[in-house]
Amino acid sequence: MEILGINRIADEAYNDLVSRPANILPWVQDTAIQDVWSHWGIAYRDVLILDAFNRPITTYNLSSHDLLSAANRQQLKQLLLDAAVIVDSDKDGLPDVWEIFWFKSLAAQPGEDTDGDGIDNRTELAFASNPTNALSGPIQKPVMVRPGGRPALAVTYRRFASSSLNFVGETSPDLVQWSSDPSAILRVGSLINLYDGIGGAESRFQQSSASGSLPTGFVRVRAAGP
Repeated sequence: MEILGINRIADEAYNDLVSRPANILPWVQDTAIQDVWSHWGIAYRDVLILDAFNRPITTYNLSSHDLLSAANRQQLKQLLLDAAVIVDSDKDGLPDVWEIFWFKSLAAQPGEDTDGDGIDNRTELAFASNPTNALSGPIQKPVMVRPGGRPALAVTYRRFASSSLNFVGETSPDLVQWSSDPSAILRVGSLINLYDGIGGAESRFQQSSASGSLPTGFVRVRAAGP
């Protein structure tokens, strides 16, 4: 679940009242070019609740529903929790919202390779790629880093933002023996929501140490059920 605040045009002077001192709430300023408020039909103090693909579910206005009321706070909390629930009505491992977004129905199967790119729907879901476009596939970006002055391999990868999938980083010196032990590989940083309209996020795994004097080794990312 992500919460993003959008300030309306002409109220720029009040940004500091929200963003100071700890910047706890991601807060952006609307502009005449973006005109988010007009595009979304926003009223002052609206909470617009979206699904994983940025489609509106409902709107809860905080002027009409003062959060000083415990009942209103509970109602808003429940709306957010309901929106965050992954529904898989046909129990095939593919969330309904994902199937309907890409296929307009629940007919897709996890082991199918709809676009013929060699990547099945289950993997396209996990790594936030387009299952209907053969040119779209998992994106992994390797980079060399030097934690503590020693070379190590890190991989930033795109994934479906939902916690319904578990991602495991593994490292190997020879592509034969693999380890996910924290002494060998760590998840670094926090999950970054891409707000890309397809439920995508970015995360990173990094070798926690590197053997030898050269930056050798391999890193892979596995996705599994919860």
